[in-house]
Amino acid sequence: MLGTAIGALVQYPAKRLAATVGKVPVLLIGQLAYLTEAVLVYSLSAEELGGWGALLPLYVLHGVGRACFEAPSYAML
Repeated sequence: MLGTAIGALVQYPAKRLAATVGKVPVLLIGQLAYLTEAVLVYSLSAEELGGWGALLPLYVLHGVGRACFEAPSYAML
């Protein structure tokens, strides 16, 4: 739920940024967020991933990645 809420909040700035600088930079930001999320998941142990210290950044990164992919895609509708 936290990742969804962050994605919903970040979608508005991502949509404005896509209208200003174009879709490609916004999509690259989303890709970097997903890449960072994957690196964190593979580099942390199961015990470290179970705490809020690791989960909160992962939720934020996933929300940012989701918003950066959805906002430019639906801006044309």
